[in-house]
Amino acid sequence: MNIAIIGTGRMGTAQARLARVFADTIVFAVDSNPNALTDFSAEFQTPCFASIDAVPPELWTHLDLLWLVVCDDQITSAASVLTSRIQPKTVVFHTSGALSSQILKPSLPNNPCASLHPLIACPLKSVTDDDCVKTYQNIIHTFEGDDRAIDLAKQVVSRIHGLFTQIQSDKKQLYHAAAVFASNYPITLLHIAAELFQNCGIPQDISISAARRLLQQTNHAVQSAGFTDALTGPAKRRDIQTISRHQQVLQSSPHLLELYNLLLAETLNMLGSDQ
Repeated sequence: MNIAIIGTGRMGTAQARLARVFADTIVFAVDSNPNALTDFSAEFQTPCFASIDAVPPELWTHLDLLWLVVCDDQITSAASVLTSRIQPKTVVFHTSGALSSQILKPSLPNNPCASLHPLIACPLKSVTDDDCVKTYQNIIHTFEGDDRAIDLAKQVVSRIHGLFTQIQSDKKQLYHAAAVFASNYPITLLHIAAELFQNCGIPQDISISAARRLLQQTNHAVQSAGFTDALTGPAKRRDIQTISRHQQVLQSSPHLLELYNLLLAETLNMLGSDQ
């Protein structure tokens, strides 16, 4: 498969590593960052350009797939520059978790387009090709878009032994919010727990370790038993007295009290829906 990569950051580099493992040809790469472009060119030995305009016309001719892996706010402008260059047969993927493939269609109405998003943090540039493949194995990839592009997305995910599921195009923002809840906010809650442990006189390093271990144990329990069975604590026991004491001691930190009450309400809703 002949591919091109617009954006040579972590995601672009990851796709180049996967392409190399599966003997795809990287026809060219584009990036406005000269350092990133130099590093990419040195490692993958492929023609690299500082702008889409600089790519010679002949390099567009035999592309099977173009990865558009730029920042979300640059996707529309990049697609508009592609309009007069890319061949209609070339499939275009973007990897935004928040935007649908429809953002490409005004500029690329004749190209099969899809969004393809792996539900995992992108591998560091420094990983090996084999480790990059292992990172994506058994990871859920969500996709939506045109039928031909979706067929290719399934092939790309299947060959790395990833998992895939289709998502409604108009639900990408909700999907991305869900990913933030799962991947970002547990870190915030971990930080809060560690700080509260420190407020009890526990040293910082032990506080952080204790919070991490609790989260690890919780994650293991969820994998083994599911959400409600893994849950422990006063909400599950309907221990109103303990909850009231928590609320009382948190009154000196109104923002934490508000967060506690919001999470308590959602926890009780979860428990109620499972009955």
